[in-house]
Amino acid sequence: MPDQAERRWLFEAASAVEGGSVPVLILDAATIAAEHVLADRTVFRPSEERWAAFDALSSRSARDLPRLCELLGTPTVLDEVPSPPRTSG
Repeated sequence: MPDQAERRWLFEAASAVEGGSVPVLILDAATIAAEHVLADRTVFRPSEERWAAFDALSSRSARDLPRLCELLGTPTVLDEVPSPPRTSG
């Protein structure tokens, strides 16, 4: 972990690159971190009617979807990307 002087230099360098100030850089970073923390703790409370509809849909038996299976089995442009060369190390 960087010491206080290294952190100060890091913050100043990053804020200079961004064209802003250190407090704004830190506040922006803290805001993003807080959003990430809270994103995993969001609680959804559907109405009883919507929960019943969701429960009914999720309780149905799976059905065969041949066109979807065909689509998922079709090669994409990502399948054509060559693998990076392996290096020894």
